[in-house]
Amino acid sequence: MEFIYPNFLWALLAILIPIIIHLFYFKRFKKVYFSNTKFLKEIKEETTNKNKLKNLLVLFSRILAIVFLVLAFAQPYIPLGNKLKKGSKGVSIYIDNSFSMQALGEEATMIDKAKKIAKEIVKGYSDDTRYQIITNKLYGSEQKWIDKQNALNNIDLIKLTPLVKSIKNISKRQKQAFETEGIENKYIYWLSDFQIPVFNIDSTDIDSTIDYNLIFLQSIREKNISIDSCFWDKPVPVFNQTNKLFVKVHNYSKDDADLIPVNLKYNNQNYPSGKIDLKPMSSGTDTIEIKIKTKGWSSAKISIKDYPVTFDDDYFIAFEIPSKIKILNINQSNKANKFLTAAFDNDNLFDFNYSPVSKVDYSDLNTYNLIILEDIKNISSGLQSTLKKAIMTGTNVILFPDKNADLNSLNNFLNSIEANIFKEFTELPNEANNLNRNEYIFKNVFENFKNNITPVKVRGYFELSNFQTKNAYHIIKFKNGKNFIDRYKYGIGNVFISASPFDEKINNLCKNPDIFVPLIFNISIINDNEKKLSYIIGRDRNIVLDKINTTEKGLIRIKGNDQEFIPKQINVQNKVKLDIQDQIVKPGIYNIYKENVLVQKVAFNYDRRESKLEYYNEDQIREKSGKSISIYGKNRNKINFTEEITSKENGIELWKWSLILALLFLGIEILLLRFWKNK
Repeated sequence: MEFIYPNFLWALLAILIPIIIHLFYFKRFKKVYFSNTKFLKEIKEETTNKNKLKNLLVLFSRILAIVFLVLAFAQPYIPLGNKLKKGSKGVSIYIDNSFSMQALGEEATMIDKAKKIAKEIVKGYSDDTRYQIITNKLYGSEQKWIDKQNALNNIDLIKLTPLVKSIKNISKRQKQAFETEGIENKYIYWLSDFQIPVFNIDSTDIDSTIDYNLIFLQSIREKNISIDSCFWDKPVPVFNQTNKLFVKVHNYSKDDADLIPVNLKYNNQNYPSGKIDLKPMSSGTDTIEIKIKTKGWSSAKISIKDYPVTFDDDYFIAFEIPSKIKILNINQSNKANKFLTAAFDNDNLFDFNYSPVSKVDYSDLNTYNLIILEDIKNISSGLQSTLKKAIMTGTNVILFPDKNADLNSLNNFLNSIEANIFKEFTELPNEANNLNRNEYIFKNVFENFKNNITPVKVRGYFELSNFQTKNAYHIIKFKNGKNFIDRYKYGIGNVFISASPFDEKINNLCKNPDIFVPLIFNISIINDNEKKLSYIIGRDRNIVLDKINTTEKGLIRIKGNDQEFIPKQINVQNKVKLDIQDQIVKPGIYNIYKENVLVQKVAFNYDRRESKLEYYNEDQIREKSGKSISIYGKNRNKINFTEEITSKENGIELWKWSLILALLFLGIEILLLRFWKNK
């Protein structure tokens, strides 16, 4: 047996008080007068014996009452293992309140079970313990150390959140909090379903000075169907045409999911739902055809129905239909190329412009979607610099070199954008019909693609260097394997390089509608800076606006879902980056305004990382994190954590029994003095 407060044992000296009282008080004699002393001796002997017994019983009752009262203050206990830890004590409890915790457990939802166990943990420690209640929000207020009552109140206030944090991040925050507070005895509790995408901790992250406790909470039905993502079949949907929207749906259960309806609501109009069949633990893609009837910004909502995990049943998207795609033709002559004019002038989607190379307005090159450098002999340093800035910010450029071009000038430009360079011009005929259908330019262009499509014929071409470090994307190749048209990424724009001039006398590309039309059309609309269809709540904290002049002043606001706030604004490379941090917590469509003018729509969806209901088991957790942690898995329902922790911390406590015995012996003393009369 050991004592929590052994210094109180000095109070046992108080037992001398009843002993001294006994020795002196009970030896006082009282004179009694008798008229007849015949039986005095016999009566005196009998009374003396009874009084001695009573006095001894009173003495022992008083001594034992004092002893057990002192022991109650010293708090004796029988240790069950380790000795009681001395010093300050801190308990940090992480409650996983992500959406996967809304699944049903054996008795209730897992989040409710987690809150119940957390309360038991708090009640199991002594009143002088400090507590920290952490959730996936990781707000500054959760970093504070609080007392027992506030900890219980904070647990009651916990609600589900779309935010998802890894256990590694949670652990770092908890360890930092212990160090900041200077706590000596450290306890960590993790109450979670321990999904595989989230639990990324290993034994190197475990601090040997901390007592780790993992409490598993897992659903009884590992079943969920989720909309994972959506994407167009083209980089940019086209106005007044039927565009295909692909919807990826995933079945995370071990059963077949048949005839899952996929519904679409676009511009407040419901489209007929499609249905999709999914095999167990697999995904499928449903195709929804939408005819875009309005220009500018639009939004849509795709939905399925699934229970009980519903947070990933809706998917919001926002997209822009450009009112005009600006094209600029730059060449050595004084008029636009007739083939380019014919390709773009008959479609009101395109705004086709022309400029001779000697009169290019450098100030607005970055406003064009596509710049066609047709049979250019040289590129001046000023044009090079302006083109690079335009490409960097999203403009596409296609370069057709002149047969008699100044290769030093052109190659200086190509080197500056890290592209392969031109070698000598070869006056040999060649043909090109080797199209790269993995590139968007020709992807899904030909329904019945055949290798015998009409090839492009050239009478001469520049050979291109072939450095692997230049990272070229081959669009079309000649039959002899040489590169005809390549693509290079630079910034968020693209540069397309043709090995042969555009001149119809050398290259009949302009007369080959099978290849020329999709090539030039798709190059004009491809955009590596295409607006994201959707953002992820809690992960995507930045939105880049590329149509705002950073020199203009104006208040930018974000509004949607009954919420309005002013984000932090950062100017980066002639663009505005909005830092929204964690201010958006609900999925839906949000409008970005500048001085009450709509600039952009953005869609936010819940994080899908927890859609996959796949968990670590106890053995896997122990293997990853080591054997120095306590794991409560299937046995958690049989445990009252208040009693478990009390026993673990204090052993078998005896102070209550000491107090009861002290009161018992005080009661015995009172009964002896009251009902056992001296004679």
